[in-house]
Amino acid sequence: MYHVAKTKLSTRYTVLGFRQAVATIKRSIRKQLNQEFPIPVMSTITRRNGNEQWLFSRSTLHAILALRSCFSKTGSPYSGLFLVLLASILPEIGNTFKDGKCVRYKKDWQRRRLSTQHVIDRFFARCDLINSDIDYIEERKETAASNASLCIRASAIESLSSFRTNSIDAVITSPPYLNSFDYTDVYMPELWALGFVKSYEDVRRLREKTLRSHVQVKWQLERHELGRTIARLVREVVGDGAEIWNSVIPEMIAGYFIDLRQILFELSRIIRPDGNLCVVVGTSSYNGVAIPTDLVLAGIANDLGFKFEEMRIMRNLKTSTQQSGANGSLPRLRESVLIFRRSKRLVRAPNHSFTFPKSLFKNESR
Repeated sequence: MYHVAKTKLSTRYTVLGFRQAVATIKRSIRKQLNQEFPIPVMSTITRRNGNEQWLFSRSTLHAILALRSCFSKTGSPYSGLFLVLLASILPEIGNTFKDGKCVRYKKDWQRRRLSTQHVIDRFFARCDLINSDIDYIEERKETAASNASLCIRASAIESLSSFRTNSIDAVITSPPYLNSFDYTDVYMPELWALGFVKSYEDVRRLREKTLRSHVQVKWQLERHELGRTIARLVREVVGDGAEIWNSVIPEMIAGYFIDLRQILFELSRIIRPDGNLCVVVGTSSYNGVAIPTDLVLAGIANDLGFKFEEMRIMRNLKTSTQQSGANGSLPRLRESVLIFRRSKRLVRAPNHSFTFPKSLFKNESR
């Protein structure tokens, strides 16, 4: 997503430059298709070693790798743009589709027989589709803002500390929901096929940088009392590892709120007095107990100097059987927008003694 954002923010494209870059790929693709490329090490990237399912056919993956080898010949900024265009056709040429929290195989995926030429044609058709966009950018180049340099790829927990105090007017954010959704998992086809990860170690490092909102990593809680208190409370209200579908969930929930508190602490410092904060977040449930993430978040923000102004409930969320309790009940979940204004009081250090009351859980369950 960083690569997509950086590419779309750039104003360096020209109609002539884009056409010349496309022509370069067309001249070199025939030669590249005759080359052999190392296959990514992901076990299910294509058919091999007797695996029963694979993301891309051999011919499709070969076309993807051949196109990627051509992009480097086009130079900046077009090489990055072509990678985004290639990403945009992966759902069409691959064997899977995204369905909520997972990647599922298409019904006819085993019968799909896409040739390398078919993939190449799809790519160049997508190039033709953005000619008008390039023309629009070039016409407004003199007056349009170029914000690509302001796009930052980093963990919010690690990077916000480098921002100057009172330097931001407003923040609009939607952190991952507390629903065990690992975004690295659902984008594995893109991560591997486009070369953003090259080993399982790369995947592990990427997952460890994410917010503690999923169980793909065995999260370790900090030694301070906040994590222990929240984890103990979670076990009391949603059950221990024997009662929920994954034993890491109490630590995940505790770590999630610790991470959010650290982010809100940094935001309370960098947002100027009377500046605005808007947070989109969804509630969740485990073992039939609803966790009011929005209300807990409002309490944390208030503790850090944000004045709560409004909560808008945008829609009800679907629940899964994993979220039900022993009696099969499914709590009602929601997606909310929280709106805050930063007060003039600046909190100097995180308050590790913060906890949220059990009554929040009980009220939500009712």
